[in-house]
Amino acid sequence: MDSEILSILEDSSTVINSTKALSWSHDNRAILCCAQKVLIINVVCNENPTTKKEFFRTVIHETPNILNLGEFSYTKDVLVLKPSIANLDEAGRQRLMTDPSLCEDFIYPNAMLNTFKQAKLASLCSDSQCTKNVLAALTYGHRVILYTETSGEWRNATDLSPTIKHGLMAVSEIQTRPPFTIGRNITLDDYTKFMYGMSTVVIEWSSGIYLQDGTQLLLLFLGTRYGHIHIWAFNGTPGNISDSFVYKATSSFRSEVTSLQWLSRSPKMGVLAAGFTNGALTEYVINVSNDGNVTMVEGYGDLTEDNLTISDMAWGKISEKITILVACKPYSLHVYALEGNGMGFVRSYNMDTGMPLTSISLCGPYGFTGSRDGFMHILQCTYNKSAVTDKLTLEISKVTSSSFEQTHEYPWTFLGAAMSSPSRLCLIGKRLHYSAKLMDMTKKYVNEQKVVIFCPFKLTLSSIKEVINYPESYFSLQHTLIYLRLHIQESVKIDKGCSDILEIYMYLDSCDNVRALQIMRDILKVLSYWSDIYKGLGEKISSLMNTASEVNERLLIKYIESSLNPLPASPNDKDLQVIKAMVDWLSYKSTRSSKVSQASNIPMLCQQVKSPACSICSSEFHLCDELSVQCTKGHVMNLCSLSFLPCQDPSMRTCEACGHPAVSEQWLCGVLLVKQRVMCTLCGGFLRQISE
Repeated sequence: MDSEILSILEDSSTVINSTKALSWSHDNRAILCCAQKVLIINVVCNENPTTKKEFFRTVIHETPNILNLGEFSYTKDVLVLKPSIANLDEAGRQRLMTDPSLCEDFIYPNAMLNTFKQAKLASLCSDSQCTKNVLAALTYGHRVILYTETSGEWRNATDLSPTIKHGLMAVSEIQTRPPFTIGRNITLDDYTKFMYGMSTVVIEWSSGIYLQDGTQLLLLFLGTRYGHIHIWAFNGTPGNISDSFVYKATSSFRSEVTSLQWLSRSPKMGVLAAGFTNGALTEYVINVSNDGNVTMVEGYGDLTEDNLTISDMAWGKISEKITILVACKPYSLHVYALEGNGMGFVRSYNMDTGMPLTSISLCGPYGFTGSRDGFMHILQCTYNKSAVTDKLTLEISKVTSSSFEQTHEYPWTFLGAAMSSPSRLCLIGKRLHYSAKLMDMTKKYVNEQKVVIFCPFKLTLSSIKEVINYPESYFSLQHTLIYLRLHIQESVKIDKGCSDILEIYMYLDSCDNVRALQIMRDILKVLSYWSDIYKGLGEKISSLMNTASEVNERLLIKYIESSLNPLPASPNDKDLQVIKAMVDWLSYKSTRSSKVSQASNIPMLCQQVKSPACSICSSEFHLCDELSVQCTKGHVMNLCSLSFLPCQDPSMRTCEACGHPAVSEQWLCGVLLVKQRVMCTLCGGFLRQISE
């Protein structure tokens, strides 16, 4: 199952030329790295689709064009060019002048290097007081640029390259200080080592790390051409970002770094896996002390230097104790297992591909990989605890996407893949290979690139159970709902009774928790659409459809119960407002909740605060719909899906999926009753600040 979400006509700014072009963010956004800008794509379910094309809604934001930034050169004021060239023999001159990391303005025009290669969005927790979203982007010219989000727009850009250059020059092992003249105060080899050490070729963020004083720290890992991995700490304090960007540590030399993958293991400790061009792989253990001091210790290393480059890697947790790391080499996958503090090689698998593998992404034991010739494979890791040998095995099978006609005339080049956790929703990008026979191509294929949502694994009851029981609270159901909608779309064509969907629905009904009710609510909306098309389906599920309003009410009651139980020992003024708003809603709906009634002090708490009045005319509100109120003079306001208070503040947020509003995150700061402040109660979509 797949659904095309984006088709891009190539131009100088949107051409995609990196196999690291795609990634998912922690908050459901697809990051697409184009030549001169980064696209941040929100893909969500439409609340009330009227046609099949309206099942999903795509909202695209973009960073400012990189050409708007000023020029920067790592070699400026470092190399005295003409005397250096004069001091070199012909081989040395060729080496210097044809390597853009050594002399980037001599042969190569700066515009060629000023194109994006990779972008990663930081996983900042919503409770932090620092910038919520920080996007790090890397160019082919080794520049590292940070973008921050303001009201949904990515307006602010900070070029960290000068900070990186200055910081790394200060800790360089070379005794001579720039400017360098090759053949006079530095050799070509030492100059190469110096410049390669500043030439970032791959980036990776850590997860958020909380320090003892309550501030949050992010680590940005920069892998270089020389083989060092530099760690920079970013504390996200307001003001100049460069001032908050501090050099912390570096690793030992291997060869050029090609891939970095972070795995969090505790609030202040994680593991960084690094792959290199010479085929080696190293595990680094990263620890952060309470005062923010970072240590980097080399752990396991597969130092087999077979010169088979590791193009990509991915972590996947397959049990409570075991996490696997799968590394892509040109024509094989290499599997490693991390258990406790020990990591080791398991085995390798040869892949049936005509061209090298470029990308891999894992979600738990499930994975997805692709090669340059456009072919894709799905992986599933199985763990047999009782087996004497081969306790960990990969099942590998080739898959196809209906969005790409893979033939000799229409060869697609694979641009990368990213799987979303825990839904297993896959994002794949391809562009038509330049070798396609242009005269035979249909018009829609000319110069076209596509980004497609792909569901490589069958949706089953067990996969829904995994989502319901997923331990992380900070994730949205939207990707699971997308997967479910695509599955229902296929299912109604084959089985007009949707027996598998009904089985899932019955299971969710028995769970009776907020996540289950959110999924039930969406199932009913989608089945309502298809029942209008397939009349036979409508007859079979008519009794189910009659429960739609009941499911909505059950969802809101369950949310209120989970919020009010237990009550905080010392509720503050805002907590009291939320308690009264929730209890008033139950009263307006003439609904009793046994769990709320058991809290004997709730009536006393409600007496301590007045109900909010209309901000326009100061009159009282009464409930007029499920989540809206009307004052006595006719002004209608929506109720916040988190606090049940009227949304009267211009700084309110809206759900990216269903559009229902919520009060600002700033207002909710310090409210103990609202345990998560970033996702809609109705559909699980992320709440976004309304663009200015």
